[in-house]
Amino acid sequence: MRENPINTNKVKIFLKISRIEKIFEYIFAMSINNKQKFRTMKASGTTGTGRHFRVSSNKSARTFTVVVDGTKYRTVKMNQEEFQSCLNNTANDWNYFLKSSSDYYVVK
Repeated sequence: MRENPINTNKVKIFLKISRIEKIFEYIFAMSINNKQKFRTMKASGTTGTGRHFRVSSNKSARTFTVVVDGTKYRTVKMNQEEFQSCLNNTANDWNYFLKSSSDYYVVK
């Protein structure tokens, strides 16, 4: 019986994505093992409730500056693992951080 070409294409795409993910995992592991400096992040987004967030990182100080609707907040210094983890935060993640944590202060 002949195989459906659509399914074959889906499998090929899945395998390509899996290989790319493994490459990124390898690069990430190597950067941690070699203690290389991490990337600087500048991002903006809007939460589901309509709050606008703008976030930038300071990799030498290991802090983030979060601007929410014109009010500026800065996180306290984080350890390297926590800082790296926060580089992938979304606007909703930062919204939750500001609601649930006291590890930040208002910048005037």
